[in-house]
Amino acid sequence: MTFEQLYLEKNQYVNKVCLRWLRNVQDAEDVSQGYFVWIYENLHKYDSNKGTFQKWFVANLVFYIQHFKQYNKHRTHESLFDGDGSYVNDIPCNKHTEGIDAAITRGAIINAINSLPLQSAKQARPWLCMLD
Repeated sequence: MTFEQLYLEKNQYVNKVCLRWLRNVQDAEDVSQGYFVWIYENLHKYDSNKGTFQKWFVANLVFYIQHFKQYNKHRTHESLFDGDGSYVNDIPCNKHTEGIDAAITRGAIINAINSLPLQSAKQARPWLCMLD
């Protein structure tokens, strides 16, 4: 499979997961694009002896999103607030997340985390609450 084929096959999935976790269209687009750059640069690190490509892909996506959230947690998103600073209940990205099967997404992420080496899996499990 070429990188172009991988991108065409996985791009919509990555965008949906990013939107679901980040709840901000611009951040989701940035993270999605950055993740594919990371994949392009790190594809050679995938080892089929350690698990399926899907598990590797999803686990790294989760860690990439977590990294983004960790380093951007102090930034506020204007799209989440009205002009007076009050929270907007209808986040614009909701329409983009329609059709995501949360159980499948959560299950895929849990399986990916469980397939990681023990230390990495222990570090990732506390982030599962973000899926609820």
